[in-house]
Amino acid sequence: MNIEKCEYCKAKDNTAVKVLSNNELELLQKNTLQLHLKEEVEVFKQDSASSNIFYLKEGIVKLTVKGNHRNKIIKIINSPNYIGLASSLGSSIFNFSAITLTKCVVCVTTLETYQNLILQNKYFSLEIIKHLSENELTQYNSCVCLLQQNLNGRLASCLVNFSNNIYKSPKFEINRKDLSDIIGHSRENISRAISQLTKDGIINIDGNYIEIIDSLKLETIAKKG
Repeated sequence: MNIEKCEYCKAKDNTAVKVLSNNELELLQKNTLQLHLKEEVEVFKQDSASSNIFYLKEGIVKLTVKGNHRNKIIKIINSPNYIGLASSLGSSIFNFSAITLTKCVVCVTTLETYQNLILQNKYFSLEIIKHLSENELTQYNSCVCLLQQNLNGRLASCLVNFSNNIYKSPKFEINRKDLSDIIGHSRENISRAISQLTKDGIINIDGNYIEIIDSLKLETIAKKG
């Protein structure tokens, strides 16, 4: 299988590697493996050694943390984006698992390669810091939102996020279990809330597919919830 060179990869324009020289991109290419993964495949496992950098070139991934009684989805990542960069650079193990939600293309680069590039290219270092800072702010805002909202508000916010930021479409696929693990309520409660949104003409349901019909009403619920 032919792998697109890092130098010509369109996805690189959205990441820190956009500031690398051609020689540095060649070094990156030599130490990168490209994976083509199906749905519901583990990219890496919680508590496994974080000896590589994972970059999501295509697709959507969920980050999950094991709990005593249930798993918690802490973030949904769409491409192009890094997966677990903070764990790779700041810990010896991954603090969560990454699992594909769709078919994905993932670039895996040795941690040592990134460390060398960080040391030799100050602009690359700055881009990495920016990414980590933006990610932390996103997580903070998400946490505050979840703590302040009731079930209906959380569900509405989640659906708006999926539509606007993840799938970028009014229609997308998400199962009740994943919604439950994101929002922190039982599947039964999630199903009841979804049924009410359907009755109110705000969304349509077709199996695991959800289509937003009235985005303004849904956004209002998200803000007031």
